[in-house]
Amino acid sequence: MKNNEICGNSNVTVQKKDGEVVIKIIGDFDSSTTPSIQKCCKKIKENGDAGKIILDFARAVRVDTTAFACIINFIKEHIGSGTEIFVTNLHDPEERLMDILKVEKLIKVL
Repeated sequence: MKNNEICGNSNVTVQKKDGEVVIKIIGDFDSSTTPSIQKCCKKIKENGDAGKIILDFARAVRVDTTAFACIINFIKEHIGSGTEIFVTNLHDPEERLMDILKVEKLIKVL
């Protein structure tokens, strides 16, 4: 792992950069991916100082609605309600998903 990488595997990398935690989703983001992302989120909490989390979908291929909602809820429950959540590099399907889930108060698009 790189020195600023908190955790990672073939589906996700989590890095702390300039006081922000960046979770990069790689490949399919579905129910098989969520356990590894949840494990990384637990490491984020252990490291503390997670005031801002950015979910980066630049390398995501397919995003499942249930998995997306699960991770947002997991972050809010386990890291804290004071944590700001941002998403970046969304593709059209993910943008529509944000509209469907009505999460604009929880998540901001960069």
